[in-house]
Amino acid sequence: MPNLIPEVIPPEELRRLAQAVIARAKFPHLATVEASQPRVRPVSPVRVDHFTIYIANLRRYAKTQQLADNPQVELCYLDDAHDQVRITGIAEILADPLQIREIWDSHALLRRYFPSPESPELIIYRVRPLRVRYMKEWALEYHEVPLKPQSPSPASPPISPKTIPSLNQTKSLNLLAFALQNVLPQILKPLGIWHLLHKIPR
Repeated sequence: MPNLIPEVIPPEELRRLAQAVIARAKFPHLATVEASQPRVRPVSPVRVDHFTIYIANLRRYAKTQQLADNPQVELCYLDDAHDQVRITGIAEILADPLQIREIWDSHALLRRYFPSPESPELIIYRVRPLRVRYMKEWALEYHEVPLKPQSPSPASPPISPKTIPSLNQTKSLNLLAFALQNVLPQILKPLGIWHLLHKIPR
């Protein structure tokens, strides 16, 4: 029976694990919505930048209108070990001609289907992540993956040796405390001063 207690995984390790699943799985499934009907299909990203995923599309495809009506999407990666990553995000049309050219230049398949990066049929979507979740195999529990690297906690200042009492200082303080509690009353009581000390407001 699987362990139902969720495993505690450090944030940076979660990011590494999730990115490894994305690298291995390569082809996620993209979920969109058409009116009230969910639609899902496998896609082949043309660029992956951490958890920001770029997807090329033919303008005549149905998902063009679906994303125009509702840009909220989810991508699901599942690798051979059954580890999975789900990316919830917003699909935005990439408008930077330099980025489009760079992606087109780096993909032989894009160059095969589109004669130039300015082709009117070519749309490249950038899925901006809002939430990333990771699950190891069938662990029945998702882990929330930080979208950005976690800043290391500031190191505590080193303790100065001056702030640590030496053994001799500790012995001296103990002797002083003993003298105040035991010896001093024996000296002051015969002089009639000890009872006056107890009347001093504290």
